[in-house]
This record gives sequence, structure tokens and C-alpha cells, in this order.
Amino acid sequence: MNDNHFSMYKAIFVVLGGVLALGMMLIDYRKMANKGWMFYLLGTALLLFLTRHFNTVVDGQAVFKLGPLKMEGLMAIPFFLMAWAGFFQSDRFKMWKFILLFILSSYSFLQFSLTTLFIYVAMTFTMIWWSKLNKKKIAIVLGTGFALVAAWGIIGWMTVAYYQKYRVLSFLNPYNAEYLTSKFGLLEIHHLFVGAGWFGKHSFADQFIPEAHTNFVFLSFTYYYGWLFAAILIVVLCLVALRIMFIARNLNDTYSKLLLAGVVMVYTVQLVGNVGMIVGFFPMTNMSLPFISYGLMPILLNAFLIGIVLSIYRRKDLMVTNTLHGNQQ
Repeated sequence: MNDNHFSMYKAIFVVLGGVLALGMMLIDYRKMANKGWMFYLLGTALLLFLTRHFNTVVDGQAVFKLGPLKMEGLMAIPFFLMAWAGFFQSDRFKMWKFILLFILSSYSFLQFSLTTLFIYVAMTFTMIWWSKLNKKKIAIVLGTGFALVAAWGIIGWMTVAYYQKYRVLSFLNPYNAEYLTSKFGLLEIHHLFVGAGWFGKHSFADQFIPEAHTNFVFLSFTYYYGWLFAAILIVVLCLVALRIMFIARNLNDTYSKLLLAGVVMVYTVQLVGNVGMIVGFFPMTNMSLPFISYGLMPILLNAFLIGIVLSIYRRKDLMVTNTLHGNQQ
């Protein structure tokens, strides 16, 4: 990009993300275990504020913009991560409470974007599966939830915006004449991805890629630097998820495992969603590539997730010691 302010803002965003991750690492996450209701109310209040006071729409998403700062529904994900982990660790938390709270929060997320809603639903369903609630009841609730989502999708298809239908239809039938004439459709993405070769096209003036720094950042890296660079990038990003799962496997604390399960799912949905739409597995969505895509909110979200992981990892030996003392008593 020719504009220097992109590089300047990116550097500022990375610094802010590093500060947030460091701050979360220093905070003892165990003190937040019994504050589920506080985090739920904070997340809900944030969504209500953004719903009532958003002043612009970016790619179909309601956004509250203040100068270069854009606040969106994605900001509420960390609050609900902490809330559900606090709820699900308790044996006294009832299924009817989950259903009520989940419906209310899902409706609030629905006011922003389907992508954010999908991240939230995937995170919540993963966490409840690893909770202390009865697995049979969970399976019934999840099955009912999937059925309702499918029914809502069929009904909602008649009311969604044209650009949303376009993304799905162009994915299902990319050879349709209307989509072949598109300025940047799935076939064009596939052509650029396949034509990159092992070492890419080193001339940056050969091809203009829209949203090359956000939604299509993986495509732009692949096209300009090649399949080898893309493979290394995917391996590095996947190793982050694997490392978090390895940490979770060695923990005995329910609250810690719930947090890490939610973190892994939020991270994985972003990674798989962004790469998947480039290689043709999914329709085009507004999904960022973790740590790579430009934007303050995605960077802060993933910095928060890494900060939680570091906080848990930093205190893992303390949890083992407490468990041993408890067993001896």
C-alpha cells in the first residue's frame, strides 16, 4: 500500500495488542472465576450501546466510529468468554439459564454481523460441551439449537441483503454468467491462488487485490510470496492452536480448561474461516486472519486471547500445587 498511515497504524495496533496481552498475563485470571454475571452484563451493555449509537456501516456491519477507532460487536466476545467460563464451571448453573441467556446474547450479536454471531455461537457451544452440565441435556439443547438455526436461515434468506446472497450463490455456482463478470469473484481468487506458484509474483504492480490487508490478506501473501510462504504461515498459526490445546490437556482446573476451550475455538474459527474462503472451502466472509489482518479490533481480540493463555500458563504450577495439597488434606 502506498499510504504510510497504514503502516503507522499497524505498528500502533501491534503495540497496543502487546500491552493488552502483557496486562492480561499479569492479572490473576482465577479472581474472575466467580464474576460471570458481571462479565455477561458488561458484554450485553456494550452490545446495546453499539446497537443504539452506531454511526456508520462497514461491509454490512454496524460500527461506532470515532476518528480512526472503530468499535464493533467483536469487542464483546471477550466479555462473554469470561462470562460463560464462570457460569459453566459451577454445578449449580441450570440449563434453562443457559438457554435464556444464550438467546438474549445471540439476538444482540445478530444486530451486527453473521460472522461475529458465528464466532460467538461456536465458542459458546464448545465451552458448554466441556462444562459440568449433563452431556445428554447438552446434546439435546445443541441439536435443537442447530435445528432452529437452520430454520432461521431458511426464513431469513428472503430478507438478507443482496451482497450476502451474492456471496453464497457465487460460492455454490461460481460459473454463473453474473458471477463470471464480477470484478473479484471466487474464480478470480482461485486463479490468483493457483497461479502464485511456489515463490509468488514479486512484482506488486501486476495485480490489484481488493481488501488485500484485511479479508484477503492470505491471498495477497500467497500471490506475492508463493505457496511455500503460505504453507509456513499456516503451519506457524496452527502451532499456536496446538500449543494452547497442549496446555489445556495438562490442566485439572475446570475454569482454566473452559477458558482455553473458548480461546481455541475463537482463534480456530478465524483461522479456518479466512484461509478456507481463499482456497474455496467457504463463501466469502468478513473474517480476519489472526495477528495478520489489518485492524485494531481483531488485533486486540487475539491479543486478549493470548493474554488469557499466558495468564493460565504462568500459574499452571500453582494449580498443580493446590491440587496436591487438596488431595493430601
